[in-house]
Amino acid sequence: QLMVTSLRRREIVIGKILPYLAISLALILMIVLLAGWHFDVQFHQPGVLALICLVFLLCSLGLGLVISAISHSQTQAIQFSVFFLLPVFVLSGAFAPLQQLPAGIRWISELFPLTHFCRAFRFVNLYHAGPAFYMPSLLVLCLGTIISFVGATLLLRRVEQGL
Repeated sequence: QLMVTSLRRREIVIGKILPYLAISLALILMIVLLAGWHFDVQFHQPGVLALICLVFLLCSLGLGLVISAISHSQTQAIQFSVFFLLPVFVLSGAFAPLQQLPAGIRWISELFPLTHFCRAFRFVNLYHAGPAFYMPSLLVLCLGTIISFVGATLLLRRVEQGL
C-alpha cells in the first residue's frame, strides 16, 4: 500500500522507523530509571551508554525494516522475526557467557547486533573500560546499521520495481 503513494523510499523508511525509535528510547529511559531507583544500579559513562543503546536500536530497527521489506504479509514478517530472534537470544551472550558455547558455534554469535551491544555495555558499565575496549563493538553496530538501512532501501526499490 505504501508503494503506490507519492512518498519517496527515504520518507517511507523514516516514517516507519521514527515511532519505533521513540517508543524504544522511552522504554530504555524507563528501564534505566527503574534500575537506578529500585535496584540502585549505577550507570557509568551515561553518554557512552546512551550512544551504544541508540546505535543498537537503529541497527535492530534496520533489521526490522529488512524483514518488513522481504515479507509479503504481516504473518510472514512475524515468522521471520521469530526465526531470527530465537537464535539471537540464545547465542548473543545476553543470558549466558559466550565462552560456554562450542567454538564452532561461537563465531555465529558475532553476526548478531545483540552480542556486540552486550559486550560494549558490559565493558562500559561493569568494567569501566575506555574506548579501546568498547569501540570495536560500537563500530560493528554502526556497520550493521548502515548495512541494514542500505539493504532495506535496496529491497524497497526491488519491491517498487516489481509493482
